Amino acid sequence: MGTRSYGLYLYHWPIYQIIREPGQQLSMRQFLTALLIALPITELSYRLVELPVRQGRLGEWMRGERKPRTKAAVQRRRRTFVLGSTFALLAGFATVSIATADVLCEGQVACDSEEGQEQIASATVTAAPPVTVRPTVPVSQSSQPGDTTPAVTEPAPVTTPSPIDLLPPYSIGESVMLGAAPQLTAAGIQVNAAVSRQGKNVAEIVELTRAGGQLGRVVIIQTGTNGSVSDETFARIMAALPPDLTPLVVFLTVKAPRGWIADNNTRIRALAAQYPNVKVVDWEAEAQQILGELSTSDGGIHLRTAYAKQFYANLIFDAIGRPDLKK
Repeated sequence: MGTRSYGLYLYHWPIYQIIREPGQQLSMRQFLTALLIALPITELSYRLVELPVRQGRLGEWMRGERKPRTKAAVQRRRRTFVLGSTFALLAGFATVSIATADVLCEGQVACDSEEGQEQIASATVTAAPPVTVRPTVPVSQSSQPGDTTPAVTEPAPVTTPSPIDLLPPYSIGESVMLGAAPQLTAAGIQVNAAVSRQGKNVAEIVELTRAGGQLGRVVIIQTGTNGSVSDETFARIMAALPPDLTPLVVFLTVKAPRGWIADNNTRIRALAAQYPNVKVVDWEAEAQQILGELSTSDGGIHLRTAYAKQFYANLIFDAIGRPDLKK
């Protein structure tokens, strides 16, 4: 196997790509079938390509130092040509099929994340334009009985809402939030969530979106599933979300069978006491009610069913005082 390993390494890939369906894992039967095809092709390559090169026969042939052709030699050469042509066609077909195949998601969590990204990309969450109302109020009235002179009126001052008041709630999170993106965006919440996002990435996004004027009066954040988040990172996030600009910042705790979760949740739960504009939603505790609705392959990190996604979204709706958004 050692002498054939390089050939097996080269040839197994196009063979497996021809057999497998694009974006799908090989079944055990497909795997064994591909292996049974790859082994003899590897052996032929070893005998007809690698050995002749190593033993110098290819150089002899190129220099014209060839033995007289016999009928058997001609037949072997024809067989070699046919096998080489067949392999070249298969390799070309595999290359074209890989290059032109649609990239498909694999697994429930990946497909939900892809759907969430599509929903975020297609969502147009915008605030309604302000309605200007110009009521009239009397500024002077006649004090004489029977005086029919109409009272003098003038428009009341027009109150123009601040641009920040017109922005929708903005949520920043990880793949758990991404799974509920359709429910959140349908309720008018702007979602910025991604797979494997770290705490420092969230801090950067908060700072950039604040500088870009994208954050309104309500911000929802979930971070800490994918790694430890320090006190400094949480302080950095809150520095960009002062109470005068963001009266309500909702943090969700995290849930995962990971060593850093307990420390992250301790820090998240402490934020409400440190900052007057922070409200904490204890997702770790609330998720205990729907454990059967969560993903099974990763220890219950992600939202597996439509019920779980709506349950998660409803927790956010309640936290921001929008129970009317439960759909």
